[in-house]
Amino acid sequence: MQETELKLELSRSGAASLLRKNPFGSSPTILQQRSIYFDTPGWDLSKRGLSLRIRQSGNERIQTVKAGDGAAVGSFTREEWERPVYGDTPILDGPQIRDLLAGAGPKLAPLFEVHVKRHRWNVMDGDATIEVALDLGKVLAADREAPLCEIELEKKAGSRQRCLRSPGKST
Repeated sequence: MQETELKLELSRSGAASLLRKNPFGSSPTILQQRSIYFDTPGWDLSKRGLSLRIRQSGNERIQTVKAGDGAAVGSFTREEWERPVYGDTPILDGPQIRDLLAGAGPKLAPLFEVHVKRHRWNVMDGDATIEVALDLGKVLAADREAPLCEIELEKKAGSRQRCLRSPGKST
C-alpha cells in the first residue's frame, strides 16, 4: 500500500490553540499510543530509507515497515506494509519484508520509543479523506527523553489532486 503524508512540528501553544478552536467541526478521536522503532546499531534500515515499528494502541499492536523517497522534509510518499503482531518483537516472515530487511534481522533492536496522546479527525471533501492527527507526547531513547508535538496530514482516500485542493469540510 502506498502512503502519502505530511508531518509538521508544532509548538505546545499552537497545539493548545488548535484543540481549543477545533476547526474540523467534530470532536477528535483520542488514542494513547506507544510505538517502538527498530533498527540495527549502525542504523542500516534508516540508511536504506526504511523504517520498522510496532505501535500499540489499546490492546492492538500493528507492525509497520515503510520504504520511501523522503523527497521533502516532513512530506512522504512511500510504500507501507502492515500486519498485526502479538508482542513487541518484529515478525519478518513475509517474502517482501524479508527481502527489504535482508541481513538486518538478527541485528534488529529497539532503538527508541514514542509515547503520544493522539487526537484524530477525518476531514472529507468529495471523494477525498484526509486524516489529521495531532500527537502530544515524548520520545524516549536509553536514558534520554524529548518532548514531541506534531501534526500529521495523511491521505486515506481520494485522488492526489483532490487532496491537495481546498481544506473542505470535516465529518
